[in-house]
Amino acid sequence: MPNVHSWFFNLHEQCSNTFPVWFFHWWTMFGCTPVIFPMEAHEGWDHWLKATLTMEPYMKDVHFFRQFCVAWIFSWEYRLQSFLPHPYPLSLVRVYKIKWWPEFKAQLCGKENVEYFCKNGKRKFTLHNLHLFVKAKVAPVTPTKKDVKREKSSSSSTKTKTKGLSQKERDLLEYLKDDPSMKQIVLQKILDKQGNLDDDTVSSAASSSPPKPEDLQDSQDPYEL
Repeated sequence: MPNVHSWFFNLHEQCSNTFPVWFFHWWTMFGCTPVIFPMEAHEGWDHWLKATLTMEPYMKDVHFFRQFCVAWIFSWEYRLQSFLPHPYPLSLVRVYKIKWWPEFKAQLCGKENVEYFCKNGKRKFTLHNLHLFVKAKVAPVTPTKKDVKREKSSSSSTKTKTKGLSQKERDLLEYLKDDPSMKQIVLQKILDKQGNLDDDTVSSAASSSPPKPEDLQDSQDPYEL
């Protein structure tokens, strides 16, 4: 839409920590607000409020955005609104809006980073080193002896179960060897089917045996009918 304009904002790392009075006034009109924060950022903001009790309330959000370089999107658009009574025409006004920038990593202003800053005077996570912490969290875990033993036990158990299968069922399981989860599901279905067949055989054998006298006794007392 040609009448809508938007800008990306954040206070740079090298921005001054002191602001003139007019800037705080400007911020109340056009700055950002913690209301748009996602949950992780809200946790950092809540800790910031508790840790900055001596700071003037009107300064807290400005310095939070400054210290953690929080980014947001600011936009405005024109609208026609009725400000004057009839018969005066509609007024052309400018409406301002803000929203969270989803590409900004909320961890940068989350509770862990805010708590670290309040204790040490510097941030643990920055735009320059955050990727190092992310890689450390997703590093592959070396399986322990216990895990290896459990896998071997599961494998031997599966081999035992497959002894009574037909050649067609074995071929199907061999085809699924590269998909262990699906292979386990198919195997379980085959075993369940065999179990149902065994139950039917037992039930058939039981029904062919002569009934006992007590089996002919009605469980319902005729007097109660």
